[in-house]
Amino acid sequence: MVIQLFLNKKLTLYVVYYKLKSLKILNQMIQYFLLSIRAYFPLTAVCSKCELETIFSGLMWIRTDKRKYISYQYQCQDCGKLKYSDEFTSKGQIVALSEKCKCQGQYRRDKNIFCPGCHHRKTNNNQNEDSLYLTDNEIEHLRKIHGNEDS
Repeated sequence: MVIQLFLNKKLTLYVVYYKLKSLKILNQMIQYFLLSIRAYFPLTAVCSKCELETIFSGLMWIRTDKRKYISYQYQCQDCGKLKYSDEFTSKGQIVALSEKCKCQGQYRRDKNIFCPGCHHRKTNNNQNEDSLYLTDNEIEHLRKIHGNEDS
């Protein structure tokens, strides 16, 4: 009776440990930022919840005889809509557009991407912010954690 009780408690402890570890793994997701996705290496993502296929390309450019036009990709932090913009400033790297989405959300490229269909992978960090620019150090930090688990 004592041995059986000990085994049941030990088994229960293993099951509880496994459940806690599984939750931790589920809560750690790999982060991807439009800021770090390159035109030659777009990210084609198929949502694991709704199976919507989305291409996140980060930027695109068109070269003409006169110049090269660069447009960066942004995602609305409310509805998930993707948009390209060639907005530029000398203040620093733009990571958010001054123009709002039709839903009044903010277009950003410095937040973790999420499914535009069902919003899977959207977190509390996907929100509107006052800052439209990032410093070089902040951009470098995003590039280091791009493609890695959230810690």
